[in-house]
Amino acid sequence: MFRCPGLYSCHGSMTCIQMSNRCNGIRECPQGDDEWLCDFSCPSECKCTGLVILCPNAQLTSLPDNLTAQARKLDCSNNSLSTINSSSFDAFVFLGELILMRNGITHLPPRSFAQLRNLYLLDLSFNNLVTLKEFTFMGLGNLLSLNLKGNSLLQEIEPGAFLGLAQLPILSIEHARVDELKADTFHGLTELQELYLTHNQLGHVHSEAFASLDSLKNLNLTENLDLSMTSSCLRELHELKWLSTDKYKHCCYVPQIENCYPPPDEFSSCEDLMSNAVLKAFLWTLGLL
Repeated sequence: MFRCPGLYSCHGSMTCIQMSNRCNGIRECPQGDDEWLCDFSCPSECKCTGLVILCPNAQLTSLPDNLTAQARKLDCSNNSLSTINSSSFDAFVFLGELILMRNGITHLPPRSFAQLRNLYLLDLSFNNLVTLKEFTFMGLGNLLSLNLKGNSLLQEIEPGAFLGLAQLPILSIEHARVDELKADTFHGLTELQELYLTHNQLGHVHSEAFASLDSLKNLNLTENLDLSMTSSCLRELHELKWLSTDKYKHCCYVPQIENCYPPPDEFSSCEDLMSNAVLKAFLWTLGLL
């Protein structure tokens, strides 16, 4: 890259101008970059590089007042932005990355991010979310990464919460306490390929819980010891290649896939005659004696 010591180097060219001529209202660089960001002021709590604004560990309880609406990346991780309202981010229509990890966020109103049509990364991990309401992520049609891992209080996901996420390929809801998957829980995730629900408290899974996941290839349900679901739950997952659960019997529901865990053992197979709980208990007792 061409540099001019003591001068401003114009972007994409070998032109240099005096630093005093930058932001003087006169375009002197071929691409006009000497007049870019002239009214931009970095919040005192943050560090800025161009339109990347980094405010981690800044003891924020609200967004800084002088944040530019032109920002492309905003990192507010490890703060106390616990209250998010439906218009908190409306001004940041150019934002590509929004990181809100570890802020104690308990509630996200429907359409909280509806104006962020350019957003491709949203990190909400390790907050205190309790419920994901219908239409929470509506408007994020270009989102490619959504991290919900570590919301240890998250118990309920309303059907339609993920509507609008038509391009999302991977979804992680791990280390939470979700105890039920209702019908159409994942409605709208038409391009989802990987779904991770490990370390939850899943009990009942509705037969239509995974409806509309036509592209799903990898499903991980491990560390949900009380998980109960029928074969119809997985019947429509025609693209499924990999399934991980805590019970081998779930592998019997999808015999067409090669990668299913846990593997069978002496007492677990899809053909064994000991599927009856009473007979299996008797066999184990006899074996121990």
